[in-house]
Formats: sequence, C-alpha cells, structure tokens
Amino acid sequence: KVNFYYSLDGSNWTKIGTQVSMTYDLKFFTGYRNAIYSYATRSTGGYVDVDYFDYEREEWNAPTIVEPDEYGYLLHDTFESGMGKWSSRGGCTASASSSTKIKGGSSLLLSGREAVWNGGQRSLSAGTFVPGKTYAFNASFMTPDGPDGTEFKLTLQYDLNGETEYAKIATGTAKRGAAVQLSNPKFTIPAGASKLVLVAETTEETCDFCLDEVIIAPEGTEIVTDNYLFRDTFESGAGKWSGRGSAKVSASTSSKYKGEKSMSVTGREATWHGGQRALSSSMFEAGKSYAFSACYMAPAGEATTEFKLTLQYEKDGEVLFDKIALAKGKRGEFVQLYNANYTIPAGAENLVLIAETTEDTCDFYLDEVIAAPAGTKIDGPAGSSSSGDTTNLYPKVQTQVKDHKIGFKWTKVPGAEKYGIGVYQANKWVVKKQLDGSITTWTSPQVANGTYRLVVLAKVNGKWINTDVFKKSFYVTVK
Repeated sequence: KVNFYYSLDGSNWTKIGTQVSMTYDLKFFTGYRNAIYSYATRSTGGYVDVDYFDYEREEWNAPTIVEPDEYGYLLHDTFESGMGKWSSRGGCTASASSSTKIKGGSSLLLSGREAVWNGGQRSLSAGTFVPGKTYAFNASFMTPDGPDGTEFKLTLQYDLNGETEYAKIATGTAKRGAAVQLSNPKFTIPAGASKLVLVAETTEETCDFCLDEVIIAPEGTEIVTDNYLFRDTFESGAGKWSGRGSAKVSASTSSKYKGEKSMSVTGREATWHGGQRALSSSMFEAGKSYAFSACYMAPAGEATTEFKLTLQYEKDGEVLFDKIALAKGKRGEFVQLYNANYTIPAGAENLVLIAETTEDTCDFYLDEVIAAPAGTKIDGPAGSSSSGDTTNLYPKVQTQVKDHKIGFKWTKVPGAEKYGIGVYQANKWVVKKQLDGSITTWTSPQVANGTYRLVVLAKVNGKWINTDVFKKSFYVTVK
C-alpha cells in the first residue's frame, strides 16, 4: 500500500488523496513511477506545462510521516520505559520515577527546581506537527509534596523571525497529591514557527512535580485519561506489594484480569494472610474520601470465595482495621471489589491496604488495584458485585410544594463541588439548576400543574454522579 504526500520546501509534507493498494501478480506487470501531474481541486480539467523534471533518489529528502496510533494519537509519552525524548529544563533534574506516579508504573519526576520555568521539555518534529495547523494537547501534572493550589502550565516554545517565542497551550490547578489534566482540544501552532519545544512548568511555585500521559493528537480527537491516584497492574512485578503473614506474593502470567500479568498470593495459612501495600500519607489524608477497586480470583478451592479489601491503620497507639469492600467470586472467575466513596477514618496514621479473604485460605490472584478521587467510576469484570458504589453519593432529599413552587432540601455529599436539580423530560435528564456545593436548599419558580420526575445530583471531582439515576429519582405532583 502507498500514501502520497507533497512538500513545498522538502521538509514539511502534506498528505493528499487516499491510500492506494499496490498490486503484483504473475498475470501482468504493473509499474509505479514518480511523476509531476495536474491535480484539480475544484473542477475537472486544466493542465500543467512542465519545462524540466530531474529526479535523483539518493538526494531526496524523504518525509518523516507519523500516522496516528490505535487511539488516534500522534504522540503518547507514558514514561513506562524511561524519560524518552524528555529532558530537564533549567536547574532541575528529570527522571522516570515509580515512587511518584500518576498513571501506570512510573511518571516523569522534575525535582530540584529553582525557578517556575525549570521543568521538563521535549522537541517536536515540524514534519509531524506542522506550523499553522491545529492539534489537541493533553498532559497530567501532580505535586507530591508542594502547596495546595499549585498551578501548572503546558507551553510551546518556538522560533519565529529570529526570536524565541512562547505560547500557552493550557493551565490547570491541583491540590497536593491529586493529579490535574491540562487539555486544549484546539491549539494552533503559530504559522512560520520552527524549532518547536513542548515545555512543562508552573506559574508561581518551584515545588517538585510529576508529569504523565503527555498526548498530542489531530484536532478533534477525544483524549481520554483517568485521574487515578495509583493503579497497580503488576505488569512489571509486585511493585509496592508484599506478603502478609505466611503468604508470598509475586507477579504471575498464569491468570490475569487485564494485561499479561496479575499478582499471585500463595502459601496462605489464615484468612488474614494475603497481600499488603502502604499508602502515602501525602496522597491519602485521614478524614477524606476516595474510590478503591481491586479484582480477585481464586483458581481452586470452594465454588465461591468471599474476598475482602481492608484498610489497616493506627490511631491513639492502637492498630485498627476497617472494611473497604467485600464481594464473593466464583472459582476461576475474577470479581471486582469496589467502593466509590470510602472515607479514611479521622486521625488515622500509617495506612496499609490489605487484600485478604473472610473464610477460605486458598491461593488467589489480585489485579487492577486502583485508588482514585471519590466518585470515580472504575469498571471491573462483567457481572461483578461490590460492597460500595456511587449511589451513596446521592443526597437524601425532602420536597415541599407551595404556591406552585417546589422547595428542595437535601443532605450534604462529601466532596460535592456543585449540586444540580435534574428533571426528566422528552425522554432524557436535563439539569435545570446548578448550585454551589455549600448550598443545600432551593425553591423553583412557579411551575404548571402536573407530575414531575426529579433528582438532585452531586458533582464530585468535576463529574456529575449519575449512576442509577432512575433509582434515585422521585416524583413530585403540583396541583
């Protein structure tokens, strides 16, 4: 197969036409040659008069063409295999780090920064990212120990008319230990720009920060990334997990829910023997809520095994335990344990996440262990049951009708940024009114007689919680 491109300067190439399948068989000979031709763009007809055409293959400046990957991305830096083409900028150090990561097994850590412009940088090929054209940009930032409210910035540095210029691609603010996604679906590279450099920096703080999931795609491409605080896939080993009691843990290819590996937990002599990993106090704060998910499977043993995800912590000198999630799984099938809104007990210290069972001491596999901000929807195996879901992020609502007005009063939802009054009309839900997260009452304008299907929604971590919205809705009749 062959694609066609043209260039006006021998460096920047533009694709024309569609892909052509080149054929070859022994029935007849087909030749393919280079040529100059007339390409009409508006109507048929016309001609081109060529005085001279000289072609020498060895002097041809072949174009470097990057086709979008399976997700439609032209560039996708995950830092799983190192820094790649990224380097430090200014007086700081850049390194791929597994101790501070946003997604996957590692992120790019920028440490020792002395100025806001000190950070990370990587060059962009003008042959792939053409000046004057528009692209979608995305990058995730997080500071593990900097101040709350750190503002991050994604910048394009470039040369134009002999001067070095800078263009803001996107900015975003994040709390300490929480990731923020900087995104711009329509950023146009300035026409005439050269020596393109993508820069990751901050606007005011000089704290260390992590960079992950740097993506550039054609304009209009939907860039989907998660906001997980950690995701243990065990593709590169057991990572921060260790055995508990007599249990031994190791990465295994024998069974897995996703990817190529999971973590096997073997040699258990009691139900509490299993796997464990410490949780960072800078990322997980006592008294705050988070979403947790883990997938378990018992390859042998009873027909069903009940698994448990537990938090061990210390408070007032005592070691205590709290259930995060509980679920039963069939032998040989993965089951998800999931709690979308688990609150770490106030005053808790030295947090440890534990994977165990309630009754059986069989070996089991663990995969896709995820922690995320409260309310985050985390998919698991089909048919999984869970001891926690997003329905507990709906407020409890009381209503009262007076003078053709509907009065609402509801309970607070932890972490709610906004509340929305939803009405079901024309076979769809519509948020008619949005209110600040500090408000828990609202009265509608006068409405006509009739019966209305309503719901009060909470917006947590930038997302409206609408799982099982029909189950949480209610009817109000106005007469």
